[in-house]
Amino acid sequence: MKKELGLHLMYVLAVFGLIVVVKSWFTLDLVVPFFVGGIIGTFFPYLDYLVYAYLLKPSSAGNDGSSLARGTILEIIRKYHGDKSIAADLVFHSALFQAVFSVFTFFIVTSSASLLARGIVFSFSMHLILDQVNQYVRTKDIESWFARFPIDLEAGQRLTFVVGNAVLLFVFALFF
Repeated sequence: MKKELGLHLMYVLAVFGLIVVVKSWFTLDLVVPFFVGGIIGTFFPYLDYLVYAYLLKPSSAGNDGSSLARGTILEIIRKYHGDKSIAADLVFHSALFQAVFSVFTFFIVTSSASLLARGIVFSFSMHLILDQVNQYVRTKDIESWFARFPIDLEAGQRLTFVVGNAVLLFVFALFF
């Protein structure tokens, strides 16, 4: 998990750094909120495991669901991160959520004046796309992302969906 988180943070720093250079945002009042948003957004997809453990399957968390102690949160994230048996039950790590969140990302990136908010939603989207691409590269299968998708897609169409989302994220980056 630490290696993957480090990889996500490196991508955020690289892409956000490129955006800063292209947009000539060389003042701290622009760079700091943008990068802080990027770092915060990188951690948001990990909340998916907490949603699973405390809301969807509270009995599987190993507790009554009433305690959210720091140690418990990290234990749950470590326990479920990489657990393929729950992949179809995750909320954020699904194609349907990603499609809806892409629309939300578009509206925030194109119309919000807050660089913090823009950084959060952009890095959240980027994290999900990187997770999809990473899963495809490792397993050549991203079917778990489409478990709750209302449309039955073939393997080639699912791959097109992932590539399309990555291209869409690149287009969103042009709006900054």
